[in-house]
Amino acid sequence: MPKLSRYLSLDFLVLAAIAIATIIRLVNLGSREFWYDEILSLLLSAGQKNLYDDPTETPVLISSYLPLLNLPLEKEFGDFLTTTVNFLKGLIAEPHPPLFFIGQYIWLRLFGNSEIAMRSLVALFSLGAIGSAYGLGRCLIGHRGGLLFAAVLGLNPFYLFHSLNVRMYGSLVFWTILSFWALIELIYLNTQPSSEKVKKRWLWSLVLIVAIEGD
Repeated sequence: MPKLSRYLSLDFLVLAAIAIATIIRLVNLGSREFWYDEILSLLLSAGQKNLYDDPTETPVLISSYLPLLNLPLEKEFGDFLTTTVNFLKGLIAEPHPPLFFIGQYIWLRLFGNSEIAMRSLVALFSLGAIGSAYGLGRCLIGHRGGLLFAAVLGLNPFYLFHSLNVRMYGSLVFWTILSFWALIELIYLNTQPSSEKVKKRWLWSLVLIVAIEGD
């Protein structure tokens, strides 16, 4: 009986929920069709946004843009420069924060343009958000509170959907939680001045700056 109660403890159940949330994201990386906004993100990240035409009264056929998701052939440095210029032109016209698209642009060049590769960066941001949720929760209400926060976020159906959505929403949640966590850590460190904590304050200040820029 004690062994059974150990396996049914709150900590074990919450850790199991976090594990399930992680597995769901990983196994579904290549199982969903792209939708219109994702196509726009991928065209920009592949440096092909200049080949996109604004929709008219005629319904848009997503399939017509799928061939453009292939990364352009770059046999010479001039080809790479052309692609980069096209990417930057599309980035300037993009109203959303640029850091996600820059990261996706680099990510596709490192890992290719398979569906799994295209969605994996967003999934990693999602897993980072779950980890940051634990850190923030632990900072505010202790270890168990952090686990509960991470589990609730990981299994939230709306965030689960956007965790595989090639848009900036998944990364936005990560940067928001991380910035809040960094801010709380800095407030805590500043209430306990100590020469030994100077490095921690610098570290969390850097994290806060990067997280705010990511937002």
